Amino acid sequence: MASHKLVVAYDITNDKARRHVVKLLDQYGKRVQRSVYRLELSKDKYAEFITRLRDLFFRLQSARYHVGKQVLSIIVIPLCKNCDSTSLFLGEKPMEDQRYLLV
Repeated sequence: MASHKLVVAYDITNDKARRHVVKLLDQYGKRVQRSVYRLELSKDKYAEFITRLRDLFFRLQSARYHVGKQVLSIIVIPLCKNCDSTSLFLGEKPMEDQRYLLV
């Protein structure tokens, strides 16, 4: 059973940098919008994910893709049980996860 439920969103203007982040996120969760993923991870997988995400972020930040006014930001939002069960999604259905209420 997953002990860590997260929402991860990113804003990355460089295509190559974005592909690196998407590749990592695809290994751990499901895309629910273009730049938003939902993850359910065990304690060990959570620690592994955070380590890999931080390493990737700092590599990308110092790499040649991040020049000028390009944006490179990632946010990881933990979901408590109550927050997860009361999530509301408005608009088109999520890309992967069908558990949201559609209005």
